[in-house]
Amino acid sequence: MSYVRGVLLSGRFRSWRDLHGMGGEDQRNTLITELAARTAESVGALRARNNLDLSGAGAVLVLLRTAGIRDEAALRTMTVDDQRNTLITELAAITDLGNLQGLTNLELVRLALRGSGGVRGVLLAGGFLGWRALNATSADDQRNTLIANLVHLCRQEGGFFQGMDDATLAGCGAISVLLRDAGIRDAATLAGLTADEQRNILIVEIDAFTKQGQELQRFNNADLVRIALGDDFLLRTSLDIDLDGPDPELFLPPLVLRYRGLRCFGETDWDGDDTPTEDEPYLGIIAIAPSGTTDVTTRIYTGFDSGEVEADLLELYRGEARGVGLTLALFEHDFSDPAAMERLVKQVAEKAGPLLGGALAAVPAVGSFLAAAFEAAWAEYGDDIVRWLNDTFDFGDDLIGTTSLYLSARQLRELASAPWQEQAGLQFKVDSPLISGDGASYKAVFDVVIPE
Repeated sequence: MSYVRGVLLSGRFRSWRDLHGMGGEDQRNTLITELAARTAESVGALRARNNLDLSGAGAVLVLLRTAGIRDEAALRTMTVDDQRNTLITELAAITDLGNLQGLTNLELVRLALRGSGGVRGVLLAGGFLGWRALNATSADDQRNTLIANLVHLCRQEGGFFQGMDDATLAGCGAISVLLRDAGIRDAATLAGLTADEQRNILIVEIDAFTKQGQELQRFNNADLVRIALGDDFLLRTSLDIDLDGPDPELFLPPLVLRYRGLRCFGETDWDGDDTPTEDEPYLGIIAIAPSGTTDVTTRIYTGFDSGEVEADLLELYRGEARGVGLTLALFEHDFSDPAAMERLVKQVAEKAGPLLGGALAAVPAVGSFLAAAFEAAWAEYGDDIVRWLNDTFDFGDDLIGTTSLYLSARQLRELASAPWQEQAGLQFKVDSPLISGDGASYKAVFDVVIPE
């Protein structure tokens, strides 16, 4: 999934009809040409980037231009990194999220577009409100602004849209904007079509290059737009297409599993140090995949109270979606040595990796065979790894608790395209079971992304 197609469409660099007969390499070269003409980057520098990197850079450029953050003339004087940093500065002014530099370009764009069930994104992408005006507009006024524009792009009365929730409203708006901006129908034609007619037109257009027919009716409007913009990964996982088949077009992109932070639901009764009303937790994580084992120990999170969150960003796994097993040990720092704890976590990881590796020794190291075998191996030995953790650290009150989480090959693929969850600015896609002990309760949170 590269979204090169989506950037060419949303940037109005090429129309839907232009792209219909254009192969992947031609689309890539077209985007390189457009970026070279609209940034300070050279063609050679852009050619050195992969498709995910190119589409991320293109998405940032299109957003900065469409939202009115920078005009064409200013963008031409800026490198791709300059444009990225400009967007980060703008986002930092309206969010409380830390470590924006740790997000990919596509994640930054999604963050900019997110809000009000997708209404904010449609207003920006459709050119209905600019960045400054949008940030000064309430959620209710954003919703009403979108409805006021949609009645001119669709043969529906305002009351029809008023009865929708934000996500449904945004989905209708996204289809109208895509049909207009991709040149599939002009604004005058759209004004004479109902919302259902517009949806069916897009389905017919998508079917022309996916050949999925009635299966496309299963998708909601927002997901149809994502597929049209290049999210073939969503299409394949949702329709259960064989991702391990011989067809070279069914390319399975690498995934990245990341630890994103910690959520506190209750702090320890007493931790023995000088701050008895606040926890100072840290987490040991062992991530085991068919390709190998990774262990990390987080920083110490100081001054942690019930109901609070701590954001972090640590990569745990990078590779194909073949399943990942996570074993977690949560500690309270009082008088202990975190470096010693880190060494013990590593010892357990070194013991666990060969155990699961041995169970996979006779399995072909490809495809669904490996994924299924690893899932079975985790079911057989995962509890043993948790017991090793408990036994290893059962010598004092430093250990709050342990738990495990297994993410199957299918879950990893689904999480890569799943919507974000959020608590107090902490973004994540999946959380661990509750880790409890000494009165404390925590959950670790993670995400799965497709790297640029």
